[in-house]
Amino acid sequence: MSTSSSPERVSQSEEEPRPAKRARLEQQDATKQSPQSALISTVPSHTKAEGLWLDDGSVILLAESTQFRVHRTVLSMHSPILADILNKPVGDRIEGCPVFPLSSSARDVTNFLKYLYDPLDLDTGGKVVYPVMFGVLHLSAKYGVSKLRSKSFSLLGLQVLTSLESVNKLRYAELTPEMMWWLIQAINIGREINMLELLPGAFYLCCAMPTEFILRGVSLDGVEARLSVGDRASCLLGRDRLLDVQQQETWSFLYNPQASSACTDDKRCSSRILKPLWQSCRYSPLTTPRTLSVYRYWDDLVDDKYCCRNCSDKLREDQEIAVEGAWKKLPEYFSLGSWEDLRGHGT
Repeated sequence: MSTSSSPERVSQSEEEPRPAKRARLEQQDATKQSPQSALISTVPSHTKAEGLWLDDGSVILLAESTQFRVHRTVLSMHSPILADILNKPVGDRIEGCPVFPLSSSARDVTNFLKYLYDPLDLDTGGKVVYPVMFGVLHLSAKYGVSKLRSKSFSLLGLQVLTSLESVNKLRYAELTPEMMWWLIQAINIGREINMLELLPGAFYLCCAMPTEFILRGVSLDGVEARLSVGDRASCLLGRDRLLDVQQQETWSFLYNPQASSACTDDKRCSSRILKPLWQSCRYSPLTTPRTLSVYRYWDDLVDDKYCCRNCSDKLREDQEIAVEGAWKKLPEYFSLGSWEDLRGHGT
């Protein structure tokens, strides 16, 4: 029995709408991802570190999404801490090498390994890049690489924060963003590597920074430097204490200059000296601490006959004694204890 196609079937056969519809659906399906494939696509791909993927390396360090294939023996020779870490069993392997994830940034690990393999690069005599060298100091201290720690510490110039003379020199340096970044990181690294002796000088110099930068931090080469909440409070409260000491002790002659008992001008020096003293301070706001600085123009006051030599010498001596006393108490202004406490803490 022959069968004829129904009108409906003929119409479908001529127009063939369904296959076209299926084609559209297939295109849509091709662009869709299952939850599992979507999860896989969000996993960051790992990249091999340029110059630090060594074909004969025996271990792989993973920092962020960067892999470093290096030698277990080289790292262990420089760091007993790394030696202990790299001897622990791990599950993940790449090309037969055990993988050890690190919590540090890829940038810091890159620079640390670079100088660990080739320490002579540190003696190039070029300009020190602070974000690079602070990262090297951070990891060399963390992993106990003593020589690299000492070298990076020296290159950063952090030792200048431990003496009154050098801190005063920095006080008159231009407060650039780079300088502010360095000061904040000096406080952070001082706490991190237990070099608390750095803190009083760094806090003192930070007090000259605009409050905005004390609170929000400073960025340099894409690296953020920011004080902890506690250190921000210590800095701001310490600034208030410094201003009190400045007015009452180290720069008290600005407010109530006292003539020497040996004054040769009938004690009139104390009144004549005020005007030139205040003029010398007009370019440096008194709201910015200068507590540890000393007045440098006593001889000019004598030469210009604003005061006699005896009064000048007495005021100079009084200020120097007051500044020495303030330096000895500097840690206390930031609630850090005494210098002895800070030096003993690092031993």
